[in-house]
Amino acid sequence: MKRAPKRALTDAELDSMRSQCASTRDAAVFEVLRVTGCREHEMLAVRFQDIDLENKSVFFHKTKASVRWNYKGKGDERVRTHAESEIKPRRSPLDNQAVSTLRIYIAERTKEEGRDFTDTLKVFKITSKTVRNLIKGLAERAKLPDAKQVSPHWLRHTAGTKMLSRGVPVEYIKQIMGWSKKSRTFEETYQHSDFDMVQETFERVMEKKEKLKDKEGEV
Repeated sequence: MKRAPKRALTDAELDSMRSQCASTRDAAVFEVLRVTGCREHEMLAVRFQDIDLENKSVFFHKTKASVRWNYKGKGDERVRTHAESEIKPRRSPLDNQAVSTLRIYIAERTKEEGRDFTDTLKVFKITSKTVRNLIKGLAERAKLPDAKQVSPHWLRHTAGTKMLSRGVPVEYIKQIMGWSKKSRTFEETYQHSDFDMVQETFERVMEKKEKLKDKEGEV
């Protein structure tokens, strides 16, 4: 089956996915991926000392993405799907929705443990496979048209597209998402438009034209 092309999810689709979160942990995972556009392995490396709720930010460590392979057909034929890359450390901002969700999740984790967390304890005790299944499950329950193709990387793609469409400078987006300053892939990846902004502009322009037309009719 041909895979659907990656696209930016709309605000309505993100809201629908958020409403399908079954736990505070699921909600926290979703919000971090949504707002920072981080890679899943970056999120899984985050420790409690890396989250600053007062200043609304999260620190991502220097990590190394492993090479991912897919096996096709018989024998040992393999196809490389993700190249090995080194990710530079950075601090990314959180919005109010993410801060509120993380605050609740951290409070629940503290209560479960029955003690204060050590600074070096990881925030999410889950695997990459769990994260991928979670995001796909949210998309399916939210009844997105291409739900079966949705992955954590779609949230990364969505975050970058929305920041760019809302006027965040490219150099800031690259810093937030961990792109190399010299990367050409960034420009190629986010060439298409954010549908929410397209629709908003369309409605604003058309509404303005309708008002002008009504005024002309009154003369």
